[in-house]
Amino acid sequence: MIVREVMKKNAVKYYENDSILKVASAVTERDVEGGLVYNELDELVGWFTYKELLKGIIQDYTVLNEICIRDYLLIEENSAIKNLDFTTYGLFPVLNVEEKITGFITRGVYLKAVARLSQIEKNIFPLRRLI
Repeated sequence: MIVREVMKKNAVKYYENDSILKVASAVTERDVEGGLVYNELDELVGWFTYKELLKGIIQDYTVLNEICIRDYLLIEENSAIKNLDFTTYGLFPVLNVEEKITGFITRGVYLKAVARLSQIEKNIFPLRRLI
């Protein structure tokens, strides 16, 4: 299974000066776990998950610039999901072959995909034993 098959496609861009409360409302409505943060030049500057949003609300921060994580690792759409390591990053921006950001993958999306892949393998391997 590859990243392109499970990633969240970029439908909404969040900007550094967006209100944390409005962004929290938007991601809740869209049922996503986070998003990518851009500057006024449409350059990727970071990312966030529910965790950063919640911390920001608790600490009375007001805009994404105050809470977004600026350290990120870009991955390619054709990367195997099993090669992702979420111990350092909670979200990976995804690039297509033209090196444009087309979406992102979160830990939650990754875990659902791995569980689905495991279930598929579980259903296939018993058949192989019968042959």
